[in-house]
Amino acid sequence: PGGWTAPRTFEELFDPRPETFPDVAAFVPRFSMLVEDLEHLSNDDIKALALAAFPKLVLWALRDARSGPEFLRNFTQWAEAMQEAWRAPYGVEALGQLLRYVELVCDDLQLEEFRAKLRELGPEVEQAAMTIAEQMRREGHAQGRVEERIVVLTKLLSLKFGAIDAASGARIGAATPEQLDRYVERVLTAETLAAVFAE
Repeated sequence: PGGWTAPRTFEELFDPRPETFPDVAAFVPRFSMLVEDLEHLSNDDIKALALAAFPKLVLWALRDARSGPEFLRNFTQWAEAMQEAWRAPYGVEALGQLLRYVELVCDDLQLEEFRAKLRELGPEVEQAAMTIAEQMRREGHAQGRVEERIVVLTKLLSLKFGAIDAASGARIGAATPEQLDRYVERVLTAETLAAVFAE
């Protein structure tokens, strides 16, 4: 809302400005950033950009994917670009990342309607997209279970040893699922926090 208000040149990113230092100014790259306000670009505007199919799809997703109805409303307009991106080298992986983004930012996407739109692109595209979506769901569930273990472990450690220091918190956050299981088991018998984390 209100348009772009951040810096548009490289030098403006710094405070104080590099040109205020005579010995540094000559070595500062000078370039301006092109800011595209996607909100005001139509489908045709994005398609007219001198980009390959997949970057255009990315711009469309950045513009529309936060609204499920808006994303689906414009889907047909992008079917040809999706098929082109699909056929490109690494196209399946690229579209997988695009679907991952849509899943992360869109809370109101109707899965059955989305699947019907994918079906229009061809059975192989629909199958691959749904396989990617299923994999993302499994990864999401697995991540959810890891986060639950972290919460439980942190609570158990706090109850037994008092407040957890930042280093221990970081260690818990970086632990693998197997390590978390080991730590939870050790809480029962360990007499110190260090004993819980002993390798």
